[in-house]
Amino acid sequence: ALLEPCHAKGQPLSDLAVLNDCAFAAGLAKSERDDDMARFLVSPRGGSDVALRLGECLTRGVVASPVVVLDEKFPLEGAQPYAVVGAVLAELLATGTNFRVVEPSGMDSSKWP
Repeated sequence: ALLEPCHAKGQPLSDLAVLNDCAFAAGLAKSERDDDMARFLVSPRGGSDVALRLGECLTRGVVASPVVVLDEKFPLEGAQPYAVVGAVLAELLATGTNFRVVEPSGMDSSKWP
């Protein structure tokens, strides 16, 4: 929801209207006119919440975006090719909790639940 406005259109995410459009596109706002999420994100409480969540990610070794966490314990970092995501999902479905984790450099999966 952020990619097109921010990178393709050069719209500032500091603009509440732009931020609200992104929140609505991501399903975080109830309507196109509901700017509660945008206002929360730019508030001191919202900033603290974002900082707390970023800190949790860094503690777990997440240093890339996007990150998809499979089965609440297996992070898949970065924009992976479809073939990689498909292979990872197939292995997870086939092996369940015996999923084989291949850690990219800098990733510390021991900090995941």
